[in-house]
Amino acid sequence: MVDLRVATWTIHRRRKCLDEALADSTVDVLAAQEVPIGRRNKDFPGNRNYWKLWGGGRGAMYINKR
Repeated sequence: MVDLRVATWTIHRRRKCLDEALADSTVDVLAAQEVPIGRRNKDFPGNRNYWKLWGGGRGAMYINKR
């Protein structure tokens, strides 16, 4: 059996908090609340370690690329 590590994080619309949450590559699934979105394209930011699985409303879900 494989363990799955899931984390939730409230970002408070701060890019620094999102970068800190996405820096932890030991988490398999990251659910983030109050994610800052881009002003022009209204897209949720990603990271080289995670794929954005879902993003809408006030939240986003990321899955680890490993």
